[in-house]
Amino acid sequence: MKHLSRVVLIAAVTLLSMCLVACGSNSSNSNDAANNNAAETADASKDMKKVAVDQLKDDMQIIDTRTPDQFIGWKNSEGVSGHIPGAIDFPETWFDYEPDAKIIDIELERRHIDKTKPTVLYGNDDVTEDVYKKFADHGFEDLAVLEGGINDYDKKGEKRRH
Repeated sequence: MKHLSRVVLIAAVTLLSMCLVACGSNSSNSNDAANNNAAETADASKDMKKVAVDQLKDDMQIIDTRTPDQFIGWKNSEGVSGHIPGAIDFPETWFDYEPDAKIIDIELERRHIDKTKPTVLYGNDDVTEDVYKKFADHGFEDLAVLEGGINDYDKKGEKRRH
């Protein structure tokens, strides 16, 4: 009986040691991944062009990255409802829902969004680096963000559609 208890104890200590080693290696891998993501976000932030409301031009493609309900003008607890005239809705969350880039491209084409055209992204406020990176990683060549988003656009007295 004593021998069996020792075997069980040794097996339990061995199993616990293996778990600790495995958790430690995952922790360093996740730290490496977090450090890489932080570096990529810093790069995106450095490269992120900003456009003021008064710098918007007719040849720019404007993409609303918010949810569809905010775009069409339903109640928005985060700011202004509706959208900038001429803007196209393409919620940034769609990149998370659909991992297949070909399907995303089909939807971009369906909405007449051209990745080679000068493009300005906006949200309720400033677009985050993560949102910017989703569009940049998908191949948008000339990308900028609208400073202050639609809330700033509205404060400047610009017209919007509901």
